[in-house]
Amino acid sequence: MDTSFTHLHCHSNFSLLDGVIPVEKLIEKARNLGMKHIALTDHNNLYAAVMFYEKAKENGIHPVIGSEITLSDGSSVVLLVKDREGYKNLCEIITIGNIKGGHLKFEMDETGIFKRHRGLIALSGGKKGRITRFVQERNMDKAINECRKWKKVFGEDFYIEMQYYDGEDKLINYRLNDLSIALVVPVVCTNDVHFLTKSDFPLRRLMHAIKENTIISRVKSC
Repeated sequence: MDTSFTHLHCHSNFSLLDGVIPVEKLIEKARNLGMKHIALTDHNNLYAAVMFYEKAKENGIHPVIGSEITLSDGSSVVLLVKDREGYKNLCEIITIGNIKGGHLKFEMDETGIFKRHRGLIALSGGKKGRITRFVQERNMDKAINECRKWKKVFGEDFYIEMQYYDGEDKLINYRLNDLSIALVVPVVCTNDVHFLTKSDFPLRRLMHAIKENTIISRVKSC
């Protein structure tokens, strides 16, 4: 984890079968690195929000509450809370998504988010977001239309989320930057944080094996 910016896309072990970081360890790491702010964006839930808020405050860190929301097509968008109204709306979004999807599923589309956008900041979802996916597919028209759609609703509270993990991401990020300039949408750089150290990686791989109902050597995503 880098101290030169605020991490806005972090998952705890409440991102079930995906994140491996206990909330206390996340805050402890942030404190030890001298961070003043950090966000928690567990998948489709706010299970750890209260604990995260209290632990962050105890350690002199400003907590940013949020969630990574899975859309109906499997893409993601990150929603961050600005105020009480935003927290209320995010709670409604998550509750509706869980009720519509049923047991162990989640069903939400952008319309449901757009109706409850007040008090929320939207990040485009990084590598899991539609805009990045369209750029990867070299379908810039769709990327532009998607970007305009979210900007129309969220205005200055919509950001193109840029991530860098390997050399292949460099060209994608150039195109995202061009999109940002053309449509006057700001860029935010994030890491999709799921574990704190390399030694945590085998545990996450094991969790993905459980999630995929397979053996570790056959895990497809990690």
